[in-house]
Amino acid sequence: IPAEAIDVGFVSYRLSRVSMEGSIYTIAPRIIMPEMSVSMPAGVTRRFWLTVKVPAGAAPGVYTGAIEVAVNGHATSLPLEFEVLPGVLDPVDVPAGSWGHTIDTPWYGNDPKAAARNRLMAQKSLAKLREYGFTTFSGMPAVSYGGFKGGKPVFDFSRPDEQMRMAREAGFTMPVTNYVRFGGLDLYYKDEKAMKAAGFSDYSEFIKAVWTPLQRHSEEADWLPVYWNLADEPIGDNLTRSIENAAAYRKAFPQGPPFFTGATSFRGDDGDDPHFLLSKELHAANINGHDEPGINALHAAGG
Repeated sequence: IPAEAIDVGFVSYRLSRVSMEGSIYTIAPRIIMPEMSVSMPAGVTRRFWLTVKVPAGAAPGVYTGAIEVAVNGHATSLPLEFEVLPGVLDPVDVPAGSWGHTIDTPWYGNDPKAAARNRLMAQKSLAKLREYGFTTFSGMPAVSYGGFKGGKPVFDFSRPDEQMRMAREAGFTMPVTNYVRFGGLDLYYKDEKAMKAAGFSDYSEFIKAVWTPLQRHSEEADWLPVYWNLADEPIGDNLTRSIENAAAYRKAFPQGPPFFTGATSFRGDDGDDPHFLLSKELHAANINGHDEPGINALHAAGG
């Protein structure tokens, strides 16, 4: 295994959320910076991370070598040992990946330099995800809905088309999840204001009129399959609203495509549990907290 097969980076500690609602933060190791050199002021400990890209022809066994650490011209050699196991893992053949797919400059507005940097970071992030064997991610396509004109929905497909081309070029083929809200339309709850503005009185008919041409465009433009997210762990009254909203989408598209998902949690086999009722309305529920009885109940209900 040559030295060129080993990437060296230092670990960057960043602000990290502790509590779900964002009231408590800490400083924690977060990012591996791909640099072998970093300032080391007195009293500061640096942590380095080595990533070994094992060549395809490397025989199984223990490999030994050394790394050299130089500080102010004084070098120290440290022994290194790495074991290559026999066999090769099969490629992942199901959608598996991360929440999100890039590290953006947030709230950049119309700054063209920030927008260009965000596109570059998205390309680099997607390439890195594929390099590590991931087959999916979330956060695209970012579709902008502009209401109805002449009886038809208006969309701006320039950004989502670019995003999907980028994902295809990175080697992705499996379904992705859009977990951000659809620009101009609230996906989490019934957006009756948007429905009435479009001239509809039945929400399912409104959804069908919006998504039918959207799905047609996605197929013609060779998008990755998308599971549109309709919920993010709703509770209380919002959970009731989410169930009603998901039911309207399911009525519009009983089998799909398009497909709709949503994040929720439930345990047990109580058929009246609102979280279970929400899960039944989704083509594929994104189940977070769960147990075996709950999953079995969802399967039994056709989910």
